[in-house]
Amino acid sequence: MLNSKGNNILKYLCKNEGKGSIKELAQTLQLSERSIRYELDKIDEYLLREGLEPLKRKFGGKIFFEKYDIFLENKEFEENKSNLDIYERREYLSFICVFDEKINLTKASKILDVSRTTIRNDIRDIREELLNNNLELKISQQEGLILSGEETDIRKQQLKFLRKYSNFIFYSNVDLKTKKELIVEEYIKYIDINIIKNFINYIQRLLDKIISDEAYNIIAIYLIIAIIRIKQGKILEKIANKQFLKETIEYETILKAKGIIESAYDINLEENEILQITDYFLGSHTYNFEKSYYSNWIEIDILVKKFIDKFNKKIDVDISKDKLLLDGILNHIKPTIYRLQNKIKLENSIFVEVLNSYPTIFYNTKNSLKEIEKYLGIEFSNDEVAFLAIYFKAAIDRNRYKRKNLKKVLVVCGYGYGTSNLLVQQLKEIYTINIVKTIPRHLLEKTLQKEEVDLIISTVDIEDNISIPIVKVKSILTQEDIDKLDKYSLSRQRKRYMLSELLEIIEENCTIENKEELIKGLNIYFEQRLVNDIEESEYKLTDFIKEKNILLNQIAETWEEAVILAGNILVDNKIVEVNYIDAMIENIKKLGSYVVIGENIAIPHAQKDESVLKTGMGLIVLKKPVIFPNDRKVQVILVFSSLDNKEHLNALADLVELITDYNLIENLLKAKNVKQVLKFLNF
Repeated sequence: MLNSKGNNILKYLCKNEGKGSIKELAQTLQLSERSIRYELDKIDEYLLREGLEPLKRKFGGKIFFEKYDIFLENKEFEENKSNLDIYERREYLSFICVFDEKINLTKASKILDVSRTTIRNDIRDIREELLNNNLELKISQQEGLILSGEETDIRKQQLKFLRKYSNFIFYSNVDLKTKKELIVEEYIKYIDINIIKNFINYIQRLLDKIISDEAYNIIAIYLIIAIIRIKQGKILEKIANKQFLKETIEYETILKAKGIIESAYDINLEENEILQITDYFLGSHTYNFEKSYYSNWIEIDILVKKFIDKFNKKIDVDISKDKLLLDGILNHIKPTIYRLQNKIKLENSIFVEVLNSYPTIFYNTKNSLKEIEKYLGIEFSNDEVAFLAIYFKAAIDRNRYKRKNLKKVLVVCGYGYGTSNLLVQQLKEIYTINIVKTIPRHLLEKTLQKEEVDLIISTVDIEDNISIPIVKVKSILTQEDIDKLDKYSLSRQRKRYMLSELLEIIEENCTIENKEELIKGLNIYFEQRLVNDIEESEYKLTDFIKEKNILLNQIAETWEEAVILAGNILVDNKIVEVNYIDAMIENIKKLGSYVVIGENIAIPHAQKDESVLKTGMGLIVLKKPVIFPNDRKVQVILVFSSLDNKEHLNALADLVELITDYNLIENLLKAKNVKQVLKFLNF
């Protein structure tokens, strides 16, 4: 029996006289080409079981169903729910639980043509998710299982469900729909999406406020849910922060605009409904913070100051009086709180990059948030913590204590702020030095009157009448520049330090009274350069990249094909299931080329779900580069999955170091065989 995807593919081919292509099917059904190929294999098996010839495929992805007319004479496409695969079945059951608010296991097993035991196992997982969102399935002798919980929480769970179908709800015009999409379509059939859009757009115009696409979709879907729930007689009884919400300009604006919705659907938006809609508008991630409604939220201001003070105690730099830090976190944390309160997830995550680059700063940020979390009754996600950690990293760099035993260096750069920062970052990565200031050329004489300087590093010409040594370099340092700088006895930066080695030296010469605090202090001092090699959980890159995980001289026409090639390594080695490949491709389509981490290399990945069987990696090197979004050329692709979102991090740190310090990409492109690749990966 075919699932709904397979049925839709056959429908498409029959409708087009047995002709089609993989690309056309992918575009029409809004699936990846990899998924289409996977379903075509299952269709061939099905046709053979039915005594029919399999589909014929030709070069270029062309597909031919030559006996489609005979098939139509003898077969009818099944439109019941008994041919759902496991994911579609659980999605269907989730919909019934959350939107019908009751489910009978016996009826469900008959409709889906599976055993009560299977349904019971599915419901067990659904029940666990509901409990995590303050909802419960309670037993009723008459009706089976009844959904119990606050109306606010039920709507949030419905929002979470429908968000997965936002593209379909707002943009899809396809004739062929999956069963899940048909269920959603049936539920919202009385809603005119254009009225919802007009309502939101009118509010944006009145507020002079542009909402991000993500927030726009969330608000629109919530409005759909609210209209249907009000029609069903479901009323919001509790709203937090009522007085605060009523005093906002957003509330006043929605009061003016509510007639658009009320007249169209013959409903009355009562005060609590308007307050809830206000809450979602306030929590939207906008591009305009000048008119922020948060300016008088004194309690949060105080908590933010305490948050900074708590972080400040964990580091060796005083950032407590940094106004840029305070303003930055105040502007960022308040929309963050609203996203968390409404369970709105950040799509553009930098968690992996931050944890990989600045682990100590990340964990100090996370631990310093406890008081805010306790006060608000919410927990900050790792994605949100990562964005806050970036503010602290910038403040630490601004306020770094100038150590007396380091060479005092003045950087002169005439090419602007961005170029100056790039040069400073390179210098810090290569040398242990005290960079006194970064200035344009015209401030040089004035700065030298105030600052004590041992060396001037400049990207522009400076006259020889200055007594301090001057080294002219390019804004992006070349090996020639580094050779020149080495002549001035600058201390080279050691890239990695082993914790076990440092502890051994300390233990030989001192009595350690508090080893845990010592390790914490060493982490603060060395930041990401300290490798914790005394914990067994630290995996190296070579723990994941073996001969069987490497493919060389591969050919791909598009970045999607390249990701599929690399992803198949994970599938073939039973690291992930095939769905994971689709998830990686969808992430890149949605978020752009964030996976391109350097010149010629990308690290596609997806979030942990049931398709991840274990942590693992796969590496391919292409004969010719492919073009990722934003015109990023890539010839080396390392895909990975993580079972616990931690096991892969040290391996990625190895990868970054190999790229930065050991010309890994250049070496991989030269590699003639897998053994050479493994040699380059061992450092």
